[in-house]
Amino acid sequence: MPNIHKIIAILTLALLQGCSDPKEVSALKSEVSELKSIIESQKAQTEATRQRIELIESIIVDHENTLSDIKSENTLDAIAYLTPGNSGFQPIKISLGLITISLVDIASYANGSKVSLRFGNPLNADLSGIKMLAKYGPTDEKGFISEEQHKTKEIELIETLNAGSWTTVAVVLAGVKPENLGAVMISKFEISKIVLRK
Repeated sequence: MPNIHKIIAILTLALLQGCSDPKEVSALKSEVSELKSIIESQKAQTEATRQRIELIESIIVDHENTLSDIKSENTLDAIAYLTPGNSGFQPIKISLGLITISLVDIASYANGSKVSLRFGNPLNADLSGIKMLAKYGPTDEKGFISEEQHKTKEIELIETLNAGSWTTVAVVLAGVKPENLGAVMISKFEISKIVLRK
């Protein structure tokens, strides 16, 4: 867009060249000065509007982040966050109650890793037809799985998690070698079949 001040200067010069009366020249200069003031005022209003828009956008983002945090808190108990070297288990909430998961072993396999997941079923029912989602990869400086380098895998277990028992399952996680596997997050745990104990 051409510079508005340059346009005003050109128009002023053209008008002045056609005017010889000092009064007309003075009137033109006054009009040009007033036009400049109007333009500067509009620029100031535009800048104020831009700042208000940025403020509104930042408020919207803050509310979206808050909503995301609330959702995360509500689903936190349905997630197990497993890290190599941590021998403890993580409880995870399922539709029937709580089960536990732990990462008990990790080994190199093809272009990725093979991990052993140990499930504890304290319920009085055998669980089968199990599906879950694994998110895995290296971790950042805060200990979270890297959003840029992570991978995901849908896992379907052929094993049954027997009531009141531990069950160890081997799972292949492609694309991330053991030395780069900082954590495994299990979520979206689903069960399609249960068998109650008498």
